Parts: sequence; structure tokens; C-alpha cells
Amino acid sequence: MSAALRVALVPSTLLLVPEYAGRVDPIPDLRARAHAAVAWSVESAARVVVVTATDRDPRHSKAPAGERVARALLGDRAPDEVVAVEWAASPQRCRDLGARLHAEAVARHTAVVVVGDGCARRTEKAPGHLDERCFSYDEAWLRAVASGALDGLRTLEPGLGADLLCHGRAPFQVLAGAAETAVCEEVWSSDPFGVLYAVARLRVDGER
Repeated sequence: MSAALRVALVPSTLLLVPEYAGRVDPIPDLRARAHAAVAWSVESAARVVVVTATDRDPRHSKAPAGERVARALLGDRAPDEVVAVEWAASPQRCRDLGARLHAEAVARHTAVVVVGDGCARRTEKAPGHLDERCFSYDEAWLRAVASGALDGLRTLEPGLGADLLCHGRAPFQVLAGAAETAVCEEVWSSDPFGVLYAVARLRVDGER
């Protein structure tokens, strides 16, 4: 049997990048959990692949926010590959990327760091203001991650995800393309700024 792959799921908030955090860290618990999850995922891996989404409305020439977050969490260990899936990519496109990712990850003993936020319209003061549809949308993908039934991520509707400013929809569906099931060793979530942030540690069987 092939060895299990380790996957860390972390948010894409730039507050996880030190230069954006300010003098008083606004997310110390999230930062500690994200660092720990990424360290766990890569501790015995030969390669590291980051999966994130392109920025929805890039107004700069920098790398996508998710890539910058991943590099900050990885520290001295640079990723061997960054898969920046289009923010509005179709579920089929995500599934195809995930299938390729799984095959390469198994063959080359790769850790995977998936970077993406949940919905950003969970409170009146959230970036997109309140939209109560966020709660069921976020509940669906969090339940899929926590239960290890990753195929549930495939049902996330792209148009609704766009309306709800769910930056992680496409990366989550790439993960679902890589594995239908996983063992979730830890999951944690919070929405301090009206945006759902989650951290998870997943083991994926190397066999499909």
C-alpha cells in the first residue's frame, strides 16, 4: 500500500504574512495553528506543493495572496510547485488538476498545502457585508473536511461561491479531485472578521 499523503489546509488571509500583521498580532491562535499544520504536513516530505487560487481582482504584480501566505508559513522551505487555480475555475477544471496532483504527489512523496478562505460575508462588517447564505455554504465544505468525505467539496456551486466571496472554493475542489476521502486529524475554524478561516490536517491514502 502506498504511504499516506499529508495535507494541510490553511486560510489565505494576508494577516498570516508577518509584514501585514502589525505590532499587535490580531490572529495569534490562527497563526500558531496554521504554522503547526504546515510543519506537520512537510516534516517527512520530499516535495511540497501549494494549491491556492488566483486573486479575484488583482491590482498588483505580486504573487497571489495564497501563495504569499504559504511561503510565509513554510519559512525556509520553499514550495517545489505552486498550483494557482483560476479563482472562477469550473469544478471539472479543478477536478482535473486534482487528479494530476494526486498522481504526482504519490509518485514523489509530496506534501500538499491547500490555501483558501471560506465565505467573506458572514457579518455586517465583513468585506462583502452580511449574506446569510454563507452559513450553509461554509457548513457544507467544513463538514466535508471534518468528516473526510472530500467528494462533498465537489458539490460547491461556483456562482454562489463567487457571490459569497469564498476564496477557497476552487482550491477546495482541487483537493476533492485529488482525493475522495481522507482522515481528518484536526480541524479548527473561526470568523473573527466576518470571514471564515479554517485550519485542518488531513491524511490521504496514496491509493485511489
